[in-house]
Amino acid sequence: MDQKVNYKADKKNYSKDSVIILQGSSNREINFLHNGTVEIKRCGENIKLLQENEILKKSKRIGVVESPSIFGVQNLMNYSEHESSFIALTDCLITKYIIPSNNFVEFFKANPSISLNILLTMEEYAKKSLVSLKKYVDFIGVIDKLSDNFNLLYSYVTQSKKDEIYEKFISNSGIFPVKIESSFLTSDFSGILDKTYGDPNYNPNNKFERNQIDFFQNLIKTRPASFISLLTKEINIFLYIFDNLSSIIKSIDIETEKFVSKIENKLNTFFLEGSSPFNKIYSIAEKIKKNVNIDDKLTKSIVKICRNIEHINKKLGGREYVEIFPKYDMLNADLKGVKPIKPVTSTGKYQKMFKDSTKIILSFSTLGSDQKERIIRNIKDMQKINPESILSKDTRALIKRLQDDYFELYQNLFLKTIKKSINIPIPVKLFLYFSFINERIITEEQLEFIYNSMNYYTKPQNTEYPIISLYDYLLLIYNKEEEPGLSEIGEFRKIVKKPFSRKEKIIEDTPCGRLDFEIDNMIRSSMRITSDNIRAYIPYLTEKSFKGDLNQIFVSPKKIDTFMKKIASIDYTLFFRELTWKIPGKSELIKKEIKPYFIIIPNAGLRVQMWQEMVYNLRSTRARFLIPVFFNGNINKSLIHSCGHFRWNMAKALVSNWMDPVDGGLAGAYYDYEQTYKKMMGLTIEAKEKIKEQIRGIKIDRARFATDYYEWILFESQGIPKLNKVLRKIFYRLIPFPKNIRDTISKLPVYIELDRKFNIVRTRDFKRIEARFRKYKEVDQLPEDLHAYLNILQG
Repeated sequence: MDQKVNYKADKKNYSKDSVIILQGSSNREINFLHNGTVEIKRCGENIKLLQENEILKKSKRIGVVESPSIFGVQNLMNYSEHESSFIALTDCLITKYIIPSNNFVEFFKANPSISLNILLTMEEYAKKSLVSLKKYVDFIGVIDKLSDNFNLLYSYVTQSKKDEIYEKFISNSGIFPVKIESSFLTSDFSGILDKTYGDPNYNPNNKFERNQIDFFQNLIKTRPASFISLLTKEINIFLYIFDNLSSIIKSIDIETEKFVSKIENKLNTFFLEGSSPFNKIYSIAEKIKKNVNIDDKLTKSIVKICRNIEHINKKLGGREYVEIFPKYDMLNADLKGVKPIKPVTSTGKYQKMFKDSTKIILSFSTLGSDQKERIIRNIKDMQKINPESILSKDTRALIKRLQDDYFELYQNLFLKTIKKSINIPIPVKLFLYFSFINERIITEEQLEFIYNSMNYYTKPQNTEYPIISLYDYLLLIYNKEEEPGLSEIGEFRKIVKKPFSRKEKIIEDTPCGRLDFEIDNMIRSSMRITSDNIRAYIPYLTEKSFKGDLNQIFVSPKKIDTFMKKIASIDYTLFFRELTWKIPGKSELIKKEIKPYFIIIPNAGLRVQMWQEMVYNLRSTRARFLIPVFFNGNINKSLIHSCGHFRWNMAKALVSNWMDPVDGGLAGAYYDYEQTYKKMMGLTIEAKEKIKEQIRGIKIDRARFATDYYEWILFESQGIPKLNKVLRKIFYRLIPFPKNIRDTISKLPVYIELDRKFNIVRTRDFKRIEARFRKYKEVDQLPEDLHAYLNILQG
């Protein structure tokens, strides 16, 4: 160290658990950790009258310092007391640099390299702490999720059907798996339980000025030699950065201590209380081990889950729950006096219950005997299909016959059930909702699952969006409550009016004609497109239709409702469109939300299909999305992409000159961006190359837009830049985030100017429309539609 200012260096060994700095002490020194690890602890209470052991007992771990590093410097410039304690977590070697005169300003001015290292240490600590904060929030969510799932397991085993969590789970159509395994305990049932685990909107980077920390880092690290030279001439730069970083770190430490305390309280509730989720499960461990509907290794899995929670907590907060270790031993132990149980083959209860399902289904139909025999024959041939020859000529011909059989049978059964709505055989219902055809081509577990899941579609579901089964959708078409969808041969209303030749299939505007048209066009195509194998789509449910845990891949109305509410909470104008609002003698153009139909179709697949954005180009009609009842992919991602498809189609449909960069709205702006990106000065060479690659790799403009839309919804809404500068400007203006998200991300540099301009335009539009609507106010209250329109302008 430089000798211009007197200092004293005291190198000292600290044994494990030694107090290096106590919270509340006022000693001012630079601590350099050569070897070892130091724990940072903080007490959020008033410590004025507390002894050292009391302070430490009440303190929570908020971080650790690994060697080599500097620590305990935040009070050097302001003569304040230390706001954290520093404890040797291992044996440590530390040098304390003490300035007898306490003139740290002159010391740092004389030793700019040390000044630089202190700022870098503080900046790194702040960034590391921000990462930890997000981990704390996520960990709280994990604890809450496990608490609910443990309580669900307890209620299931003890049949405590009046338990609040159990009642919510069942009333929202939650299903206990045929055999409960460890995956049940780690599953996220937040949608079913109407909960949110953790806080998905919590972003410590925004709350604690990560952009300022990054600015300081870039300033310091870009040219360290130049920065050191600058500090020599102007020490106020150091003092400014030091003061700002100290303030940020203090705020982060306070927040961290609160979260750590919250986690400790939650874990104490989870593990230690008499009626804690863990203790409730422990109390029925023997029943769990004996229950034939529960995996015989579940109690051992519970131990692993709990130990994992403890491991995370020990890493974050430093505590282990050693008092419950003996209970782990009991949970790990096999049943006393019981020999290991050999795997028992299924009793086939449900396969016996649904014996001869194919015959039952066909017997209920009104098909002729030749048709029934043909269907039975084709189903038998289906079971002989060799996966390796799936695209052979004979196999393709068989698959085509299977598809023809299926849709003919579906239409026939639909018509029969609406005419005879009572005493419908259960296999027929399973066919209509799940495409079940034969009890021998799916497993006993799968059969039990679909049987137990039928309530989702036979009983009303409490959802915000109109989410319906294919059967219920076809009822709307049959009863002319909705019009048939768009087809490859055109709109239904135009087709029925044209003259048909002798070779053409006659389409009539009758209930059966509409039904036949819809099944033969939209339903047939969409079930193939959304399936796992577009080229070799087999419509019947088989064992191979399921590619994952049944609870995870099963699509219930509540699950779709939950995902869509999350998407719409980010893209809040997604389903709003311009309509004419009328009262006698007056009319206004307003934007109104028209929520689409989400039609759950009886197949297994990987895609959500946005079939059409509106019917007959009428803005008041609902869009139609189709979703496989067993979804073998990432349903959240697929829903976001399909919403992107909706956005694109709707943007094109609403204006005649949609390719115009100004009058074309969203579609026009995006189309112009793709056509002229090479000439745009605001794009870097790298950004232009990325656009070029995207255009080359994704041939359809709608799909390219949906890819960018996905980045906008999933990442940019959290303040994580993924799009280029030009595209971000287009989306910020035309696919706005709600006010709560804008207020958060507008603090980041890339959004500041975008948000400023957006607010100017939005405020102007709001005032103009509000003034126009004043004439409609009656007793200071606008009609509901007009009030909702003003709300979206404010949002």
